[in-house]
Amino acid sequence: MKLYIITDESQKVTTNLLVEACKKRKIPYKLLIPSQTCPSDIVVKKGDAVYRVATGCHYGASELEWELVLKGAKSFYTDYSALLFRKIDAMLFDEFKIPAPKTINYLPKDRTALMKCVDELGGFPVCLKALGGSHGVGVMRVDSRESLFSVSDYLREQGGMVVMKEYCDVTSTARLIVLGDEVIDSIEYSAPKGDFRSNEGKTPNVESKEFDEKTNDIAVRAVKSLGLEFGGVDIMVTEDGPKVAEVNMPCFFPRCQMITGTDIAGQMVEYLTNKPDRI
Repeated sequence: MKLYIITDESQKVTTNLLVEACKKRKIPYKLLIPSQTCPSDIVVKKGDAVYRVATGCHYGASELEWELVLKGAKSFYTDYSALLFRKIDAMLFDEFKIPAPKTINYLPKDRTALMKCVDELGGFPVCLKALGGSHGVGVMRVDSRESLFSVSDYLREQGGMVVMKEYCDVTSTARLIVLGDEVIDSIEYSAPKGDFRSNEGKTPNVESKEFDEKTNDIAVRAVKSLGLEFGGVDIMVTEDGPKVAEVNMPCFFPRCQMITGTDIAGQMVEYLTNKPDRI
C-alpha cells in the first residue's frame, strides 16, 4: 500500500504526524500538493489509499481527492457521493435522530422571512456561523433584529456560506475523534471568561477527557450519517444533554494527539492499510 497525502503548506503539523506514522510502519507515502500536481500522473495501484489533509477551501484539494478515489484508492468514505455533493449536516442529523441545534441552512434576504427563521429557532439570541473558519472564527452571537439585519447584510455581501443556529448556552465543548465504530480519543474545551465560544483562539482552554457512552455513541452515529469512517466531532455539553455542533473531515486531530498522547495518525494509517482493497 502507498498512502497519498493531499496537503499544502498550511497543514505541516498534520502532514508530519501522518508521515511519521507511515515511516514507523514502513508504509510508502507520497505528498501531493494540488497546485503542483497533474492528476493524470497519479497511477493508483491495488491497495493504495488517500487522505486529504488540505481543506476544501484550498483550490483543487477536493477535486484531486475525488480523482484518486475514482481510480480506486481506499479512503475514509463509505458514501462516495459525499465527495461530489455537499451534504447538509443538520438535515442528516435530523434524519438519523442525532441531537443537534436547530439550524437554518441559509439566510434569506427578505427581512420578514429572516425573522420567521429566528422564530423557528426559538427567538433571540441566535448563532450565525460563516462556514470555513476554525478556532471559533466566524461564529457570532446575535441578540436583536437590528444586529441580525446588519450582520446578515454584511455576510451576504461577502459571499460564502452562512448558517443560522439555535443558540445553546454551553460552558464546554467535546471534541471526539471517531475511527470506524469507536471513539479513539477525546478532549474538552472550556469557554474563557467573557466569551461564549469554547473553542476560541489558537490556545484555548483544553484538556483530555473521556466522555460517557451516550456521548460517544452520538459521535459515532454522526460520523456514519455523513458516509464517513473518520471524523472529528464537536459536541456541545448543554443542560438538555449533548448536541452535535459539527463533524469535521478532514479534521485537525494533532491537538488531541499532542494532549492525550494517543497515536491517532498511526491508527488512521493502520485502518486504511487493513481496509479491503477497492481494485
